[in-house]
Amino acid sequence: MICLSDANCFYVSAERVFDPRLRGIPVGVLSNNDGCVVARSPEIKALGVTMGQPAHEIPPAIRRQCVLLSSNYALYGDMSRRVTAVYAQHTPDVEVYSIDESFLGFHGFPTDSLEERCKAMRRQVFRDTGIPVSTGLSTSKVLAKLANHQAKRDPERDGVATLLPNTPETRQLLEELPVTEVWGVAGRMAIRLYELGIQTACRSRYTAIRADRPTTAM
Repeated sequence: MICLSDANCFYVSAERVFDPRLRGIPVGVLSNNDGCVVARSPEIKALGVTMGQPAHEIPPAIRRQCVLLSSNYALYGDMSRRVTAVYAQHTPDVEVYSIDESFLGFHGFPTDSLEERCKAMRRQVFRDTGIPVSTGLSTSKVLAKLANHQAKRDPERDGVATLLPNTPETRQLLEELPVTEVWGVAGRMAIRLYELGIQTACRSRYTAIRADRPTTAM
């Protein structure tokens, strides 16, 4: 089994570790030149601030309710290393995918205990670093990412979700997932797939072919 563990609103979460006053209020982190919003707390999302939105386009009435921070990549890199160090205590197979995402291999571990193992792992990550993470388990990287989305959507899952292939739930989620949300599908490739009538991940044989291969970031 493969797990995708992803830090929730990572840049904002890292800032909140060192400034607890930011908890519970709308927070955005800006790009290098303070031009665009590159990370958002749930509270600022609820105000309608979108990813990549230029800061000067945020309406003044909304901006007065928000805290907008300059990015601090030295802090984020350090916090990422701390989170990864906790992952390594739970499995020797850790593949860092990005500053806030890692694939964890649990091959050879008892399958029926993996959800509890991941719940214990995310509790330790939060205890040791203050960073909340969500984890998705499945048999491929694509499905693990989809499971990770489910873990974030459903609070009753306690931050951990498992999706197995060829189940009604998995098929429904793939039917709802735009093909452009699959790693490596963008630009001309996305246009070509749409021309072929392939608009969701479930309809794309391309997804199945690439599911277990290393992929590029979205």
